[in-house]
Amino acid sequence: MLAKQKDSVFYRNTLFLRSLDPLQPKPASCILAEGGVEDTMRYWLPVIITGSLTIAAAAHAGDSRCAASIDRVQPKTGVIGSQAIAEAVALAYLTPIYGEAAIRSEMPFRASLSDGIWTVNGTLPPGRVGGTAEIRLCQRNGTVLSIIHYK
Repeated sequence: MLAKQKDSVFYRNTLFLRSLDPLQPKPASCILAEGGVEDTMRYWLPVIITGSLTIAAAAHAGDSRCAASIDRVQPKTGVIGSQAIAEAVALAYLTPIYGEAAIRSEMPFRASLSDGIWTVNGTLPPGRVGGTAEIRLCQRNGTVLSIIHYK
């Protein structure tokens, strides 16, 4: 009987010391002893829901004028209606970001249209290793959807 009590005390002390160490995960018996799974869920569920809603709201908090259709007269082919226009717009956006020398070294640009999205990529000279700039533009209203430079 005395050995069982010593083991029990040792076990409790071990659990107590583990609960003080932030790097050690708490065993389920500690969680239950501290208030149960329901109390833990009562605490964390509102935190998780609030965090998720905050992230979702921040993701949709962009300028609504970009998502809305333009009420003015538009060409039937959209604001960016040709490959030449897409390449010119790409040059205008990429030059201030990456520098004129870097962007000029990636010319000529290649633009391709897929599902109303223009994807404009730079080209590498033969024998050169590395990546190029890429920009995606909405054909309908000219919105910049993404800008990236591969390595």
